[in-house]
Amino acid sequence: MLLPAPFRQTVLAALTLLVVACGPDPIPNTPIGDVPPPPSRSGDGLLDSPELQAVVDLQVARDGAGLVSFLDDPDPRVRGRAAYALASVQDPEAGSSLAGLLSDSEPSVRADAAFALGQLLDPDFGPILVGAFRREDDPNVRVRLLEAIGKAGDMRVVEPLLGLELSEDEEASRNLAL
Repeated sequence: MLLPAPFRQTVLAALTLLVVACGPDPIPNTPIGDVPPPPSRSGDGLLDSPELQAVVDLQVARDGAGLVSFLDDPDPRVRGRAAYALASVQDPEAGSSLAGLLSDSEPSVRADAAFALGQLLDPDFGPILVGAFRREDDPNVRVRLLEAIGKAGDMRVVEPLLGLELSEDEEASRNLAL
């Protein structure tokens, strides 16, 4: 006896689901290395500093040019906050100024500049980020540089990225960047 077409389709679908459900074990979801936490701002005295408040006001107004003017401030807290603010504004005109901060004397400013350059998603800065990574000693800045390379880099950075000497702790960040 032949079953009606709608009933046959239902039985076939149920059998297919049963076969799929009884298939091989799922692939385990185990991490390879430790991924660093996302960047966050430390307590830099924001509420006590008129300069830092001005940076936040420019960030809210999405004024990239105004923020760039703070990147050469003598106070590293202001330079860092301005670079971090440019990460959310994503002003493509700020890229060269941010790249200059990758040589700043303060590691936190270099980390904020790397983060901001990554947020621009401009592949022209990929090789610059790789070069900065080669010169960098600070572990926190190195992690931010690898993140930025992963966001902004293109095929031009793959081979140099694979050739970098990394600590075991940085391997997960390189894998994410690739």
